Amino acid sequence: GSFMATLSLQPRVKIKPLALFMKIRPLHSDTANFIIHNPGGSALDVSRIELQSEGGVFQLLNNSGRSIPPGDSSIVPVMFTPPEAGDYIDTIRVYCNDPHLKYGFVASGLLGRGSDEVPIIRMDPLLQHILHETVVRFWYSVADSGSTTDIPAQEGTYIAHYELRHLVAGDTSIRSGSAVAGDHFDFTDLDDGLYVMKMWANSYPGTGNEENHVKRQFFSVGVKKKTAYRLRWYLVSIPRSYSVDWNWFALEDTLAYLLKWDNAEEKYIPLDIENVQPGQAFWTFPFKKMEIDLARLDSVQYPAKSTGYAPLHALEAGWNQIGIPQDYRVFWHQMRFYTEGGEYDFLQAVQDSLIDGVVYNFKQNSDFQGYDWSIVDSTSRAEPWVGYWLRANRPCEVEFPEEPAFESRYSAIAVADSNGVQKPMAAEYEIGWKLNLSLRNKHYADIKNIIGVGSVAPVRVMEPPHIGDFCAVFMSSEKGNITQKIYSGFKSEEDVKTWDLQVVSHEANLPHTFSWDNSQLNRANVYLYLVDEKSETIINMNDQNNYVFTPGASKTTFKVFATESKTFTPELIPLTFKMEQNYPNPFNPQTTIRFGIPAEANGKKIALVVYDILGKKVAEIYKGNLKSGYHKFVWNGRNMKGNKTASGVYFYRLQTSGKQIVKKMVLVR
Repeated sequence: GSFMATLSLQPRVKIKPLALFMKIRPLHSDTANFIIHNPGGSALDVSRIELQSEGGVFQLLNNSGRSIPPGDSSIVPVMFTPPEAGDYIDTIRVYCNDPHLKYGFVASGLLGRGSDEVPIIRMDPLLQHILHETVVRFWYSVADSGSTTDIPAQEGTYIAHYELRHLVAGDTSIRSGSAVAGDHFDFTDLDDGLYVMKMWANSYPGTGNEENHVKRQFFSVGVKKKTAYRLRWYLVSIPRSYSVDWNWFALEDTLAYLLKWDNAEEKYIPLDIENVQPGQAFWTFPFKKMEIDLARLDSVQYPAKSTGYAPLHALEAGWNQIGIPQDYRVFWHQMRFYTEGGEYDFLQAVQDSLIDGVVYNFKQNSDFQGYDWSIVDSTSRAEPWVGYWLRANRPCEVEFPEEPAFESRYSAIAVADSNGVQKPMAAEYEIGWKLNLSLRNKHYADIKNIIGVGSVAPVRVMEPPHIGDFCAVFMSSEKGNITQKIYSGFKSEEDVKTWDLQVVSHEANLPHTFSWDNSQLNRANVYLYLVDEKSETIINMNDQNNYVFTPGASKTTFKVFATESKTFTPELIPLTFKMEQNYPNPFNPQTTIRFGIPAEANGKKIALVVYDILGKKVAEIYKGNLKSGYHKFVWNGRNMKGNKTASGVYFYRLQTSGKQIVKKMVLVR
């Protein structure tokens, strides 16, 4: 026991690691640490630390003596600076008072490699390889080949080079350059055509690594021409920052006409084709295929480029058709708005109710055509050639940004306030649920109509004017048709939320399909029912995700009910007065009469009366006020005095102000 106690009071030395390996480019430095540890029972006194060689390749950054308490450690930094490529070795010695050391020191190896491996480019792939704008950004990073973690990347270590070549016959234009410690290259003013982007890297020039590990990406640009096919509507704008005479395009043989919305007249009117203002969008309907070519404009006029912002475009109170005057995408949130009272950015304009924070565009593909909309946030971009609907609540002017909306490295750009918190352009509802109702027929679609429940009232989403043939679904409000309606939360399990939907279609004799994703309804423990008021069909929206119907008329109405109660069943309310045939018929001694009262007659006086074949009043089954919905009454075959009536034919009449329905029944004794 006394022997072990004596040992535990002595100092001990351990070095970690036993051998230290470092790897760095020639003429650069890397630093690693030795750790001197004292697992003994008394202080470890280190008198000196030294290297075996004195070549300067390895250097001790702190070789002074020190005292290390029991159980503690001390760090010794070592710097490695190789003069050229190759392997280097050395030994580090630590002299101390550990009595178990035969020569009074402990040693460990140093291994270093001066590496001149060829650096490589990692180029992020483009999200799209067909660009409909004249700008592009390439994101890249540079690292060493092989194990990228072995050689530390240091600022200025690499030089990234690029060459952008336009692969068009007869065009030898090349853009090239380089940058140290960058992460992206931007290109603007690109002409239409096919391109190849080449990137490579090396350390400082003269290392012999130029143009090794070249990365290539092919892409094409197509923005100078807009093709419009015959007998289709297009909502477009011309991506130029000066007034345009439509005649410059020489498209007279297409017989296309151009229309804009007039808020005062609430109808479309012809556009002044000789003075199409920058920022003005319009509808066009060609009678034969046409190609709008910007090259014709450029050959006619060469306006001076504006700086900072394009010219102002006036917005009316109401719906405005607008489009950006640039041939590249820009951020909506960078647009500015002006009134006599001041200047606003997009967020301020929405918060001050100057504009609605929603933009509509008209989508068209081989399957369908129709409106789509989005609530503007800090990532929303406006695209060239695309016409948009923007609703202003007061007259103002909009100024378009000239800065391109490049893709960020992670395809998202946030607008931050002073606290670094992202600012949404228009507040969405908070936690709750939402459901998108999509309506389609063979040719047209209305793909985005939102209902739901949330804790914060969302932005109002109005529906802009339609044109030509279409199908659409919307909810009516005092201020117009809306396509998003979010209620506050349920007050109780018995609380029921109701949405009144109107379907408008110019192809009423074709099948139409409502579709929705019901997966979130089950997760939210909410129960929804779609009621077709015309056919009086109830669809459990939790059990199925679509409903096919044929409107049969230009306008059709539906209701959606939402509740947290599993036992709820929607009440059917007829669109008009209805009275069914009595049952049984013939009957003895009594029969049941069922009839329906529409919503507009809710609470009004009605009378259900029985007459004989001579028109004499036999019985008054009911007279009074009834709420809308279906009701049933029984006639016991007795007259107003309570006596049994004879066998024969009788008539029962449902009557209210301005409306009556008569049906025949037979009593057989």
